[in-house]
Amino acid sequence: MARRRMRIATRIAIFTVLGAGAILGVVVFADYASARRILEDELRAKARYLALATAREMEVIKRAVEKVVAQVVVSVKTQLPSVDTLYVFLEKTIEEHRELFGSAVLISRPPGGSFAIPYVHREGERLIRKDLASGGYPYETLDWYQLPVELRAPVWTEPYFDEGGGNSLMVTYSAPILSDDGMRCEGIVTGDLGLDWLSSTLLRLELGDGGVAFLLSRTGTIVSHPDPELIMRESIFSIAEEVGRPRARSVGQAMIRGETGFVEFRGFRDGRPYWLAYAPVPGTGWSLGAMFPQDQIMAKVLELTRLKVILGGLGVVALLGFALWIGRSISRPIRDLDAAARLLAGGNLDAPLPAPRGAEEVARLTASFSSMRDELKRYIEDLKETTAAKARIENDLKTARTIQLDILPSRFTFDPPCPSIAIHAVLEAAREVGGDFYDFFLCGRKLFIAVGDVSGKGVPAALLMAISKAYLKAFAVQTRSPMEALRQLNDELATENDEGMFLTVFCALMDLETGECVYANGGHNPPFILRRSGDVELVPPVKGPLIGLDTGKRFDEGRVTLAPGDMLVVYSDGVVEAEDTSQALYGEERALAALVRLRGQGPRAIVDALLEDVRAFTREAAQSDDITLLAVAYRGQPGS
Repeated sequence: MARRRMRIATRIAIFTVLGAGAILGVVVFADYASARRILEDELRAKARYLALATAREMEVIKRAVEKVVAQVVVSVKTQLPSVDTLYVFLEKTIEEHRELFGSAVLISRPPGGSFAIPYVHREGERLIRKDLASGGYPYETLDWYQLPVELRAPVWTEPYFDEGGGNSLMVTYSAPILSDDGMRCEGIVTGDLGLDWLSSTLLRLELGDGGVAFLLSRTGTIVSHPDPELIMRESIFSIAEEVGRPRARSVGQAMIRGETGFVEFRGFRDGRPYWLAYAPVPGTGWSLGAMFPQDQIMAKVLELTRLKVILGGLGVVALLGFALWIGRSISRPIRDLDAAARLLAGGNLDAPLPAPRGAEEVARLTASFSSMRDELKRYIEDLKETTAAKARIENDLKTARTIQLDILPSRFTFDPPCPSIAIHAVLEAAREVGGDFYDFFLCGRKLFIAVGDVSGKGVPAALLMAISKAYLKAFAVQTRSPMEALRQLNDELATENDEGMFLTVFCALMDLETGECVYANGGHNPPFILRRSGDVELVPPVKGPLIGLDTGKRFDEGRVTLAPGDMLVVYSDGVVEAEDTSQALYGEERALAALVRLRGQGPRAIVDALLEDVRAFTREAAQSDDITLLAVAYRGQPGS
């Protein structure tokens, strides 16, 4: 009800504002999405640049360490210095190369017989000397010793805490001193990088407020991170398992495979949304990750979007007022026209209409209403005449139906009585009048029966049906031959059949003493014979064309004998071609099954039951064709 009371001006204003608001929303959303995409692209480029630049810086330092260690290997192998000389040499090397945390030299066969592993490392601003071969230091179990010995090649170890050595988190580059033939390892030279140096390097990255940089080892262990609780104690996989983030596990797998990427990511512990750029550190198997906080980076975009929404909202409010003013100026003549239209709707076709002013749509609509009123007056007059004519036609059709039914036999007894047979028939037209017919009459001691079906429906079919029935009866009485009666009927109807209409007819002449039936068929469905035993069979077919198309056609006769208790059931195609709501056909098989169920009953009961079975099959579907049923039960001579 509220919508009906709403004026057109209000609806125009509301729909205009809703449309403008929707467009504004789309524009703001598209602008926000575009700004976000541009920012993400810029950030992705910056993140990749930082990650690759940092990885290259680490690569430079790593290469410098490798170069220093290689030089030490050459010097030691060439001169075989004493332990004291090695301490001095290592101290000088570490002082010259600030990136080194410590360095050690192990020689399998040192001169002088005593065995020592000179090691020098930083401790604040001082350099500390240690002999790793004393004090129970388990050097033989550590990667920096085992890997170069077994591989006979330089290696970078995984991060570890060097307890008893440098007593610090570090990674070590360890190079073997090989024999001249390269088959034996005669010593090892190491160069250590402290992880504190890595952390300070990562902290210098420009990641914005809240940005985080971290390093993963080749196994996913966190080597460097602003949170010291995570370093060497957690891996990206253990954290993913702890907080239930399968995406972190897939990102970690990509990083340890040495891939480069840029993805959305959540913080290790706080769950804060970040953008994560990652890149490998060549030669180490490590991967560098740089995380940028999304909320801080998107703050300016959100602020700009919020300002646009506020300004757009103010514009929509102004547009609402303007739309209301326009809507009212447009709707005023429409309201006047509405009042006049209500009078017309109430039946007052002489009610005045507002004078059309101008050439706009409302003026043309007013002129259209005026024309409609005049046309409506004429239409009402024509409708009165048409209704009267239709009533006359319907009355004529009812009269025609009555006449059509009157020309069909309606009494199924004979005077005098004929105890040899019992007969019953029914015809249901699909329209007021139809083209089906049936007939039966006595010719001496013989019974003539016929069922016909004219093509088409309605009045033309009914007229041809009446003519055909009259001709057929006359020819049957004259010739007393079904074959000859059909031949004469065909020639008579085909002589002046300009409309091309035709019919099908089955007719038979039954001997009431012997039960022999002589029959002819002009394109009609073959009847059923319901034997006294309960078996159902079709009358054997005979040659016979459709009736009324061409003259000079030949019809054959057939013979079949009915025993006392047998019944002949003749029908039109409206029975077997009856359709249900899914357009499935009733069919001969259903008719045969129904007759088997009805064995032992009289003609009237069988006709009524078979018709009811067809109605039950078609249910709500409209009757598509005329239905005719005729059943003749042969009883034989009295006492037989």
